[in-house]
Amino acid sequence: MSSVEVRDAPAGATVQVGDTAVRADDKGRAQLALADGWHDLYVFSGQKQIHHQRIFLQDGSRKVIDLIP
Repeated sequence: MSSVEVRDAPAGATVQVGDTAVRADDKGRAQLALADGWHDLYVFSGQKQIHHQRIFLQDGSRKVIDLIP
């Protein structure tokens, strides 16, 4: 199992991959455990999509996505 962590999302934003969704904590972080392979990751603030990224995970990797460059 691999994982992805989103950083610097708006507090309470929804991070969604497939049918799995989690809310960002008050520090703007959210983490999901995902199967290896390709995934479409979306971040929503309320009803507005603020980020989309296609990611590839393999071999128990951990990917960090920082929304503030």
